Amino acid sequence: MPINATHRFAAFLTNEQNRAYESDDKNAMKAADQQALQAALKASQEAAQKTSKAEIQRATGVPVRRVDLRQAQEERTKSAEKHLNEQGFKLVKTRNCAPNCLLVALLQHAFVEYAERLSSSLSTKVEQLRNALVKESRQRVQSGERKTAIKTEDRLDANDPLIPWLATKLFGDKVRVDFFCADADGNAVNFLSVGKGKQSVKIFDCGGSFKAIVPGNYPLRTQDPEPYV
Repeated sequence: MPINATHRFAAFLTNEQNRAYESDDKNAMKAADQQALQAALKASQEAAQKTSKAEIQRATGVPVRRVDLRQAQEERTKSAEKHLNEQGFKLVKTRNCAPNCLLVALLQHAFVEYAERLSSSLSTKVEQLRNALVKESRQRVQSGERKTAIKTEDRLDANDPLIPWLATKLFGDKVRVDFFCADADGNAVNFLSVGKGKQSVKIFDCGGSFKAIVPGNYPLRTQDPEPYV
C-alpha cells in the first residue's frame, strides 16, 4: 500500500516522495527516494563540517580559519591518494580543467583518453557536454523537476540529480560510476555509485575538484578514442 499524504509517515517525507507514493508509480517512488537520500547526505555533510569547526573552536578557544579547513582537507586528500596508490591505483591530474573537472573525468573514462593536458578533441567534447547539461537543466527547471538551472561557469557536485543523466548519456547501462573521497582518517572511501553496470569506472572527489582514477601502471597519454557507446 503506497504511503499517501494522510499516512502517519507523510510528515517525514519530502513533497516529491508524497506525490510519488500517492501516484503508486514505482519509478517515481524510486527517483523521489534517491533524490531525498542525496539531499539528506549533502545536508549531513554540511552539518558535519559546521559542527567540526564549532567543536574545534570550543575545544581550543581559537577561531578556525577557512585556510585551516582547506589545509586539513588537502592533507586528508594526500593521505587518501597514498591509500589508492597502495591499492594499485592513481589519480589523473589533468591541469586547467576547472570548473569542468567532473565532466573531464567522466569523458576521460568514456573515451579512454587520460593525460595531464586535454587534447583539442576532448576539450571540444567537454564544451559540448557542458552545453548539453545546461540545456537539460533548463528543461528540468521548466518542467518543475529542479529549482535552478546549471550555469556555464558552475562547478558540478557529484550529488547533483543530473549526474545519472550524464552517466547514462556517456556509458549507457554498461558502466557504473563509483565516486570516492577521503574520510576523516584519510582513507579513500566509496561514497556514491551511479548506475548499475557491472563494469566500473572510478572518480575521486578532492573536495570539489574531481579526478579520474586509473590503474597505477596505466600510461597518462592521449590514446585513440575507444568509447563505450
